[in-house]
Amino acid sequence: MLITADDIVCVGTEAGLRLCLSEVISVILAGLTSSSWTVKAQAGAAAHTVADKLGGQLGPPHLGMLLTALVTAVPGRTWTGKEALLKAISLMTVNCQDQLQSARDGQPTVADVVEVMLKECRKENIEYKMEALQCTSAILHSYDIDRIRDVADIVLPLLPRSSVEGRSGDVVSSSLEEVDRDTRLQFQQCAYECVGKCWPSAAEGQAVMQQSVADVLCCPLVTGTWKLQLAALRALQPFVSRLCCLRAASDVDDNHDFIAGFTQTLFTSLSRTLANTRYSSVRLESITVASMVIERLSACERVAVVSPSAWQQLERSVSDVVDADSQADLRQTASQLLTIIRSSSIVHDMS
Repeated sequence: MLITADDIVCVGTEAGLRLCLSEVISVILAGLTSSSWTVKAQAGAAAHTVADKLGGQLGPPHLGMLLTALVTAVPGRTWTGKEALLKAISLMTVNCQDQLQSARDGQPTVADVVEVMLKECRKENIEYKMEALQCTSAILHSYDIDRIRDVADIVLPLLPRSSVEGRSGDVVSSSLEEVDRDTRLQFQQCAYECVGKCWPSAAEGQAVMQQSVADVLCCPLVTGTWKLQLAALRALQPFVSRLCCLRAASDVDDNHDFIAGFTQTLFTSLSRTLANTRYSSVRLESITVASMVIERLSACERVAVVSPSAWQQLERSVSDVVDADSQADLRQTASQLLTIIRSSSIVHDMS
């Protein structure tokens, strides 16, 4: 019986897929070498189904065969449906970490896969670029691979930045001027999320990128739409939690200027998001980010690195949430943060 790529996508169970796995793989491999974009897209969707159904149970030789065929089919022009291949590569690479950690004949390395995916992230088509960034960032995050400079080179030039007049977020990259506003905002939201997900745990990669990433993540908090604010706030959480310069007192001391500037900008910007009365999710994520920064500084006894003016502004903003927010659970969370702020020695000294 001949199995088509569409049949594979519709396979209902892992057991059913295992019964005809060899034939399934043959159909997918043939589809990936087809000259028809439609057939290639179907084969990519089928490969994604295999990766989804079998998860980490997909192993040699089938894993190597599929992954090799996918990374071979990806390079070249962007065609309709090509993102199906990227999704299959990403899911397969993330699900099969144990099998891909060791080099095997006939199986691409994770480094090989990452290089192919990063190249796709540089394609001009914005919708395709978004898919490539999401798929690539999932791999980088899963393996904790430090390619933040490559990701930053791709996305930072396309994100809002401060203008010479000092207003934040009002300069749009010329590369995005040709797309409609909704697509542009969707890409920017995706970019913030990917930067946060790709932020590495290694100090070496952080050292050269922490200022640029901090600046770009704080920028939309002031004038961005609520969705951009939310994306940036959520990206700030892995950024703050992994910052090596907040690990110990000596690290804070060595990076005093950066941390002082970052907290000044961040706490000032959070005064805008904490005042966003329409969207409670924005206020809640703002409190989460502020709490993470304060907790890390308190743990190494370096809250004094934050300027008095930044502390005062944050205290006022959080106090307003405690006094006036319509949601009881959010008021309680803000109240807990306010207690931490007021119990810190620097705020006590100011009062």
